Amino acid sequence: IYFTLKVSVYLVNVVFGHRAGAEEELLVPDNPEKTAQVIGLMYVLLPLLLHMWKVTKTKLDLNGRCKLFLQTSVMRKYMNYSAESRREVTQPEVVAFVMQKSDHLAGGISEVSSLLETLGKLVMLNSFAISSNPDMTWAVVTMPVVMIFWSLLRDSQYVCTKPAEPSKKPILKFVSEICDNYSIIAYYFQRPAMNEKFAARVTTFNDNSIPEEVYKMNSE
Repeated sequence: IYFTLKVSVYLVNVVFGHRAGAEEELLVPDNPEKTAQVIGLMYVLLPLLLHMWKVTKTKLDLNGRCKLFLQTSVMRKYMNYSAESRREVTQPEVVAFVMQKSDHLAGGISEVSSLLETLGKLVMLNSFAISSNPDMTWAVVTMPVVMIFWSLLRDSQYVCTKPAEPSKKPILKFVSEICDNYSIIAYYFQRPAMNEKFAARVTTFNDNSIPEEVYKMNSE
């Protein structure tokens, strides 16, 4: 982004401009056409280098390595649980962590990388704005202050309205119990009652999740 902004100004003011002394700032002295060709070549090569870096980062598979570490650690820990500890953790919980939550946690590496990229873009854009027009310093300073204030306000509202413990554990445990005792439930014709209890648990969980969804919406 910074390269594109700088080159755009350079092309207008130096390469295609007619102000005095512009020839001395050309990449190829006294040859605007050659300078424009060099810049065009840079426009092609830089995206290619960025693409090569993205391919290399993908092949490193940091997410996959983190996910593998989390999955194997959880399974190793679970297999060393005592009988009492295994009764506290349901099978759906273990499966959910191994197949879903581990992937979500490992994705934090990509989130941090994206955050750093966004921060770098903001720094470059602000630097370009200030270097091009020093009178824009007040706007550059005001923007992060407003963003920080909004983040603090948003987090305080979320903490105040967040339920004590919006957990899926009761639902997972109830589903596990239904699966384990289905023959008894069916024999005593308790399927409608189980459906009602399940619906009640899911409704409670969804109601408790509303503040979190509002928080996510305000974060977009």
